[in-house]
Amino acid sequence: MSSGIPTNDQCLKKFTGLKTRHLYKYVIFQMNEQNNEIIVGHRYRLKKNTELTAEDLEIIEGDDETNTSNLDKEKHTEGNETNTSNPDEEKPTEEEMYEDFLAHLPETECRYAVYDVQFQKKEVLSNKIVFITWSPDNAKIKAKMIYASSKNVLISSLNGVHQIIQATDMDEVSFASIEEKLQRV
Repeated sequence: MSSGIPTNDQCLKKFTGLKTRHLYKYVIFQMNEQNNEIIVGHRYRLKKNTELTAEDLEIIEGDDETNTSNLDKEKHTEGNETNTSNPDEEKPTEEEMYEDFLAHLPETECRYAVYDVQFQKKEVLSNKIVFITWSPDNAKIKAKMIYASSKNVLISSLNGVHQIIQATDMDEVSFASIEEKLQRV
């Protein structure tokens, strides 16, 4: 069943940036305030501003400071601030980026997300894009119904998703849980 709620054009644009340009590690989608359109929420940009091409700039158009984690922002570790624009500093680890992703999944609101998961499979480093429907147990029932009935509209526009995952708590969306599901594919 599909609710017929349309997907904003930016959703496909940001997904393309994740899939083909590797601009983003993840993109979180959500309903707008009126619950009548799927829009882009938070995202994690992988490339620094100095590394962006003209094509990249077109894709990241509309990214703002409040909804984008990226390598140009200051990185917080144990209360110390370190600017990641220092070329000698290491880039965030897979675990740090996944923790950032989990931190942006609200405890009481539904979301959709695409995440470019990097994992080890048979001694080979692999990347797969997963689509996650985040519908926590303590979200409002109406929101759960809207998200459940609208996900196929979004999924059908995102070509290249390898795994679809339904998660209702943090255990189901843990990196170990996601990796286990990808190992079976």
